[in-house]
Amino acid sequence: MSCCGAYVGSWPNSAVVVIRPQRQLSGDKLSTRASIGTALLHARTETEWFRICWQSASVILFMAKRLTFVKPDGTPCTTRSGEKANSGAPPVLVAFGDQDAARLRQFASVHGGALVESWKLFGTASLFSEAAE
Repeated sequence: MSCCGAYVGSWPNSAVVVIRPQRQLSGDKLSTRASIGTALLHARTETEWFRICWQSASVILFMAKRLTFVKPDGTPCTTRSGEKANSGAPPVLVAFGDQDAARLRQFASVHGGALVESWKLFGTASLFSEAAE
């Protein structure tokens, strides 16, 4: 993976692919693929595109720290001012399906964060209509 997140090559059949839907997929495309997989997102829970997570996810992991980026040789990517480059917002991993949920639980047990396994939405119509504004 490069510093900008682009992967060059083919995925092996056993690979776990993490997608970044808000940049690479529209909400409609994610919802049609949201039966399996894990999405790496910014924790922007009020947004329209996050609605799919609230409606369809099996498990959501709010990670404790922002992601930092490294170059292929392992050295940190830096900003123009020389600081280590990070994701710019708190990250969240969202698992869809039982197998991805199990992987995310295992990841959380090692790396920590706030793992959310069940939730109930109240007033979803107003929540999502406000998110679109």
